[in-house]
This record gives sequence, structure tokens and C-alpha cells, in this order.
Amino acid sequence: DLVWLTKTNLSLVYETLDLAQFLKCPGPDHVAAAHWLLGYIRGDMDGGLTIHGKDSVLNQCSPHRHLLIGSCDAGFDHEGRKAVSGATISMNGAAIAVVARRQSTASQQTAEAEVKATSLLAEMLQGVVGLWSEFTGVRHPRVRSMIDSKSGFSQVSNGTGTPASAPYKRAQAYS
Repeated sequence: DLVWLTKTNLSLVYETLDLAQFLKCPGPDHVAAAHWLLGYIRGDMDGGLTIHGKDSVLNQCSPHRHLLIGSCDAGFDHEGRKAVSGATISMNGAAIAVVARRQSTASQQTAEAEVKATSLLAEMLQGVVGLWSEFTGVRHPRVRSMIDSKSGFSQVSNGTGTPASAPYKRAQAYS
């Protein structure tokens, strides 16, 4: 049920992913975390995503009615564990595709984890942009992507020949 709720309340994605890892053998801490999460949901019953129909809302920063917007982030804890990547594609103010998953390799730096999250968003966009274009019959314009990492943005914009891509190259050399 928590997985279903993540579709409408993105603040639950990371907590749900963390709890799902311990389904087979939950400890007292995991049960306490689940109780806390259920209490959070009970206190936030009106929270969630909405689809705005007003042009004033959809054109605040730039016109984006019926256009795709991507965003990504990585959770990196600096303790040697694999980071968590999250990516969301939204249209008209509501998420239409959400993915949160543990990265396949451990990252050495935050920049490396952010670049991996950015690549997850790029993978998602390939399929969703194609689907959007098929539905509308026209090619989708450039997708607005919200990336909170300078290294991730540099990697996407300029490729692997930039100093910001060094952590990514180092990760490839180790694997």
C-alpha cells in the first residue's frame, strides 16, 4: 500500500524504499519507523499531487502546459553504502513517472551519485518522450530538467570531457 501512496505523495518514496529492504526480517527499529510513517500519512491526508488546469499556474516561470518536466536527485550517506537515485517526470503539475532505486554500485563522492541519478532520469525520459510524441503526433520540444547538482548538469550538458565528470570516469575505471 505504501508503494501505491508514493504515486501521489513523493515525500514517501525514500522512506518506503528503505522500509521495503527489511520486509523479510524487520527489527524493532523498522517497525518503529513504519509506525512513524503511518502517523505521518495520517497527519498529512490532504497532501499529494494535483493537476493544475490554470494557465496562470502552468506558465509561471516558463510555458509548460502539456510538456514534460524531469527532476532527479541522489541520496548519498558517505558511509560506503550504495546511494539511492530518484527521478520524477511530471506534466501539468503532476508526476506521471516516478522511480526511486538503490544504485548498482557504491559511489565514492556525492558528485558521482548525482551523475548516476541524472543518468536514471535520462533513461526514463527516453521512453516517456517517445510515448508523448506518439500520442501527440509531434516531436516533443526540449525537456526542462531540474538537476540540483552542478556535476550532474555538466555531465548531461557537455559529456564526459569535463572536470565535473571525473568521479563518473573513476567509477567506470573501478568496475
